[in-house]
Amino acid sequence: LARYHADGQFDLSFGEGGKVHTEFFDDFGNVQHAAASSVVLQGDGKILVAGHVQRDDQTKRRNVILARYLPDGSLDPRFGTGGRVDTDLGRVDDVGNALLLQPDGKIVVGGNHSTIGAFETVSDNRNFLVQRYHPNGTLDPAFGSAGSVVTEFSPGLDAASSILQQADARLVAAG
Repeated sequence: LARYHADGQFDLSFGEGGKVHTEFFDDFGNVQHAAASSVVLQGDGKILVAGHVQRDDQTKRRNVILARYLPDGSLDPRFGTGGRVDTDLGRVDDVGNALLLQPDGKIVVGGNHSTIGAFETVSDNRNFLVQRYHPNGTLDPAFGSAGSVVTEFSPGLDAASSILQQADARLVAAG
């Protein structure tokens, strides 16, 4: 993350020199490849980010990740584990592309989902993925199947890249 003043200069009160770098780790403490895709500013000044982390194992599979920062750029210790959430749904490849903060504080992530094949490869059949989390970063089991909804449009590469909530509380995902 980087935060700038209106004139384009780094905001030196944010992180280190206006920048924040956050690492995600595997079960063995190894740093994983992570990428942020979407950011939302909460009403209390906290910053919520969604993206994905890629495993360094044979599959190279990805998980949806979230991170929440305090206004100064430090990780929010009250969110997930030390400010980070890594959603591992098993032998699947999931990416978070879009982020929505609902009025009740729940977090919705839109992205894509595909399975891992018998030869440890990611399927070419990717589908819309929408997940909802509680404000503390845990998946909301009341949404879809244990917090996730996967929608197939075609046997190709489908991915949600934008998500919004209508006035009637229905969610719309586009991609």
